[in-house]
Amino acid sequence: MKLKLLYLFTLFNFLAFSQTPIANYDSANGSEYAIISTVVDNSTSGTNAIWNFTGLTKTGDATDAYASPTAQELIDYPNTTYVFTSVKDGTTGKVFAENNSGAISLTGVEGEGLILRYNDNTQGGNALIGTFPLSYGTAATVDNVAGTFTYVPFTIDGTFFGTITSEVDAYGTLTVNGTDVTSFSGAVTRLKVVQDLTMSVANGNINQETYNYYDDSTGDLVFRTSTLAITSSLINDTTVVTESLTEVTLGVDQRSISKSSLNIYPNPVKNDLNFSLSENIKTIGIEVYDITGRQIVNKDADTNYLNVSELNTGIYIMTVLTNNGRVSRKFIKE
Repeated sequence: MKLKLLYLFTLFNFLAFSQTPIANYDSANGSEYAIISTVVDNSTSGTNAIWNFTGLTKTGDATDAYASPTAQELIDYPNTTYVFTSVKDGTTGKVFAENNSGAISLTGVEGEGLILRYNDNTQGGNALIGTFPLSYGTAATVDNVAGTFTYVPFTIDGTFFGTITSEVDAYGTLTVNGTDVTSFSGAVTRLKVVQDLTMSVANGNINQETYNYYDDSTGDLVFRTSTLAITSSLINDTTVVTESLTEVTLGVDQRSISKSSLNIYPNPVKNDLNFSLSENIKTIGIEVYDITGRQIVNKDADTNYLNVSELNTGIYIMTVLTNNGRVSRKFIKE
């Protein structure tokens, strides 16, 4: 009896401090965000962190969209597989990226007044963010980067070099509310990305620090901040952008559906893990990840069960892909 109680106590603590891997780097296609003027404190990190971003004030709107690169964009930014466009109160910014079997790399950026073209291939790609899914506790991804830049206001061209460092540095509970801001309170996992670039002219340096907070239940990117600092003998400018998710309006295949839409049983499980979905939702695929974020199962399937008898004892995350989005739940393999 003591052994059983000890095992249950250990398992309870393990569950209490577990976290959900970040399955996808990007927001869902069609995500709409409230632009926030309030400065938030991202300094809290580690396990079971608590972020209370309350009393926020909305000052504008932003919308995310994704598309394939044009022929000219492929010439300007080689290796690009998709283009992320964000429209913030009429101002458009673009990020060009490569998705190579879950390895996400930046190939270029076109922001307000600044263009970056990454062309360093020493690591087998451009500016590597990481290979998803990513989990807390895994080593940070550090990539040496280089390329060319254009600073549009002064028509300055040059080269840059430096590093990009990405790490799932925290998970915990996020609370968001404010004026004209969609309230959120729930478990999240956070990705921190830092770029530190040296420019070839005017003793210039570019430093960008971003924090992305992902909803553990849906995978949605629910809150994000970006601080971009450009320092040189010609200009010193710092821009802070904070955004909170309002809704997702497009991209059925990229959306997540409500966690309550999926029931799994038995849990814990020894052999067959059964699951059921809400009416009119059809299964098109199943993915299973271990707690380090490593994918164990990836299969196309129209079924309502998964045989897990060959899995080792432990905690896993099953993601069911459906005709109405995706949904994830944890299960325990006995």
